Amino acid sequence: MTQFQKVKEHQSLESLHMKTKFKKTKFMNLFPIGVLALLIHPTVSFSQMASEENSLETGVSKTDVPVTKQMISRSQLDASIPQDANDAVKDVAGTSSNTSQGAPNPALSIRGLQLNLYSNYRLNGGLPITGINSNPTENKEAVEVLKGANALQFGLANPAGIINFITKRATKADVSTVSTLINSFGQQTVAVDLGRKFGDEKQFGLRLNASDQHIESGVVGANGSGHFYSLAGDWQPTKSLSLKVDYENYNKDVIEQAQIKVANRVNGVIAVPAVPDPKVLLSGPWAVYRPRTENYDVRADYVFDPSWKGMVESGESNSVRLSRITDQIAFTTAANVASGAGQDGLSIISNQQYRNQFHRSELYGNFDTFGYAHQLTLGWSFSQRYQNIPNTATTTPVAINIYNPVLRTLYPVPTTQPNTTSQPTISADQGPYFYDSIELNKRLKLTVGTRFTNYSYLYTNQLFNQSTTVYKVTSPAIALSYELVPKTSVYVSSMSSFEDGGAAPFGTTNQYQVLSPTSSSQKEIGIKSFTLPNLTSTWSYFEILRANNVTSLNANGTKTFLADGNVSYKGIETTDKLTISKYWSLDAAAQWLNATQLPDIDPTLKGLSPPGVPKVTLNMRVTNNSQEIPGLRLNAGINYIGSRFVDTYQSASIPAYAVWSAGAGYNTKLGGNKATFQMQIDNLTNLRYWSGVNGTTYAIGQPMSVRLNAKFDL
Repeated sequence: MTQFQKVKEHQSLESLHMKTKFKKTKFMNLFPIGVLALLIHPTVSFSQMASEENSLETGVSKTDVPVTKQMISRSQLDASIPQDANDAVKDVAGTSSNTSQGAPNPALSIRGLQLNLYSNYRLNGGLPITGINSNPTENKEAVEVLKGANALQFGLANPAGIINFITKRATKADVSTVSTLINSFGQQTVAVDLGRKFGDEKQFGLRLNASDQHIESGVVGANGSGHFYSLAGDWQPTKSLSLKVDYENYNKDVIEQAQIKVANRVNGVIAVPAVPDPKVLLSGPWAVYRPRTENYDVRADYVFDPSWKGMVESGESNSVRLSRITDQIAFTTAANVASGAGQDGLSIISNQQYRNQFHRSELYGNFDTFGYAHQLTLGWSFSQRYQNIPNTATTTPVAINIYNPVLRTLYPVPTTQPNTTSQPTISADQGPYFYDSIELNKRLKLTVGTRFTNYSYLYTNQLFNQSTTVYKVTSPAIALSYELVPKTSVYVSSMSSFEDGGAAPFGTTNQYQVLSPTSSSQKEIGIKSFTLPNLTSTWSYFEILRANNVTSLNANGTKTFLADGNVSYKGIETTDKLTISKYWSLDAAAQWLNATQLPDIDPTLKGLSPPGVPKVTLNMRVTNNSQEIPGLRLNAGINYIGSRFVDTYQSASIPAYAVWSAGAGYNTKLGGNKATFQMQIDNLTNLRYWSGVNGTTYAIGQPMSVRLNAKFDL
């Protein structure tokens, strides 16, 4: 673990931080395959993946890269017609969620760690997106899940994984597509996708995506509207210089379901309620969630000669919750939990703001020394994260029974309205970095590098006193990849990271506060095999050590979010694809995880699992391309999530569940133009289940849903 030392008036962190890696590509003679601070990987692998031919190939053997990575392509997104970006990655090994299915602001966990909503979601491998609003997939060419060393290459980020969104860009062929999506709850979406290249040499490109949505999540009365539009622009003024710009704007106005709070421990036990009817609204028409998100990013790439290339990038992501009225239902006794008789407390929050600023510049070079081929990256980055903590007004709780709620149309008006006074948290990191990927021989590759970071953390307490802490971080890293036989390789990596502290959940005494930054580390060893003609398989063993963020119960019954020591995550995961025949294939992904707390403050937590972390996750899907009916595709799958403890003391658990799904798709032509029809059915058995728990509140699984999509090329 990283060691902390005091330097003058500030704290200084000496750490084995990030990572590094890369290898040649047919595009730029350079592809990161190791890890280091900020993110080099996207320079070649992310932005260039959406090439003129919309190819997602990079020219790099999948076995050369010493990391765990899974890509959901545009064709896979079209086939699964996901509800949101998190739904798009549900079949990835080790993914789970602790928020209700269909929620307007879902949160995802990878390898047992919930992703940071302000640093673990990336646009084209660079800009960190403020994640208070589920990200649309209409303008995405692909969605990548990057784990382990891949996750750590993004600088300050949760070490479990990165969700990277690759945007669509203009192609040689014109694109004019109209699509519509409906679901069995009454949701309706209309979307357009327009792409053109123009100019004397087709040096300009524009790709426009837009959608309008009436939202229905399956909870009767929890409806609303959503709007989205994006623009991706490209300009190639010379053969050496290319410019890119991306802009996204998406918002929602939707009624939120009430949250059900985890009851307090009584004699070491927590009473867990039965799952209420997921279709019944426990809040009311007042509980409107109004998030607004705007992302923009500009980038320039310049090729000096065949061996050297440079890049500069700048972007910003802004989000605001214009207003939010949330319901949290609490139980005072175990008898109340059993009967469902709770107390609904309402809170009003206004003008909650989040802002990420991001800048970087990089230089890449290929050269040989003493017979060894090098791919060198030199870079500098700056990233700043801001969020305010606005005042919250609460009402006197009212009685409600979660199994038989009485519909309410009005809520008690609080005596004090919230104002825009805030207690901001601001963190920023900047500094240079380098890393070098060295080909020792045809089979063995070594990556080494270091990043030097100045990190500052400003926090305003409830008395509006501000304090700033500065950390200086030196972060060396190493990774190795060895090809055992053609198309089969083993890899090993060891590195550390530095990340923002966790954000206190709503309902705690320090709600929304971002805790002080902490160090984390990850070690991984794996094997990738593409040797057998009908089977591709990856296996990995990983160990993660990071800060243990806990919700601690106070003597007066309130709860406070704080860091207490560390959590150790040790797991094995596998992703496999078996091509049974020309028409049948099977995809499977699984993870076995052991997470244990290593506290500094509360010794009773030692060896216990943190809340919301399943030991086992399993996803399987079989696909059939019909032999009798060309263009017809059928699929069926299962998603299994193991049981999870509801608090840090393992006082109770929610049971494991398995959700079945099935779907069908059909490609044809209408009037000479391509037309695609999709149907997807989730939760075939209409199972009622707790889909997650985060130590503070439960998440309710979505009832059976049917989604229908039709897409037409004009």
